[in-house]
Amino acid sequence: MRILILAALLLVVLSVSAQGGGDPRKNIHIMAGSLFYSVGGEPVTTSQFFKVVEGSYFFNEDWMNGIIVLNNGSQYKNINAKLDLLKGNVHYLDQYGAEFIANPNIKEVILTETLMDINYRFIHSSAITNTKNAKNPQWYQWLHSGKASLYKLIDKQASEQKPYGSATTEIRIQTVEKYFIQCPIKNQSLMNF
Repeated sequence: MRILILAALLLVVLSVSAQGGGDPRKNIHIMAGSLFYSVGGEPVTTSQFFKVVEGSYFFNEDWMNGIIVLNNGSQYKNINAKLDLLKGNVHYLDQYGAEFIANPNIKEVILTETLMDINYRFIHSSAITNTKNAKNPQWYQWLHSGKASLYKLIDKQASEQKPYGSATTEIRIQTVEKYFIQCPIKNQSLMNF
C-alpha cells in the first residue's frame, strides 16, 4: 500500500514540474523596449513548397547589423536584420536566434557591412514625398542628399516555374536597378533616370 501511495505522489510531482518548462520565447512580448513589443513581428515559417534557383529575395543574404527607425522616430540599434526587397519586408532575429518579419511601421533601415564598414541606408517609399499611394511599398537606397537627393531602387522580380512531375515550384528572381532624383523644386516627386 505504501508503494502505491508513493508512486501516486511521485506521479503528481513529476506532472507539476513538467508544466514549468517550455519555450522561453513564449513570453517575449513582456520585454520592455524590445522590437517585438514596439514594431511587432510574425515568425517566419520554415515549411516551403518552392525552391529559389536563381537570385535572392534579399538585399544581402547574410544577416547584417542594423538600425531600424520607426515612423515615430524611435530607433533600435544592433539588430541583426536583412531586407526582403521582393516583398518589402524587414526580417530580424530575436535574442534566441528565431527569425521574425517586422510589421510595416518602419520608416528607415540602415544596414552595416561590418567587415568593410559600409552603411546602406534604405528609406521606405511611404516616407518619401508623393509615393504614399504606391501600389507596392518599396525600399529606396539613399545614395546622396544635398540640393537634390539620389535614390536607387533595387527592384526584384520573381518568376515561378513548376517542372513536370515535381511537387516543388522553382523561383527565379531577377534584379533591376533604377535611379531616382528628388528635387525640392515645387514639391517635385521622384524623377526616374
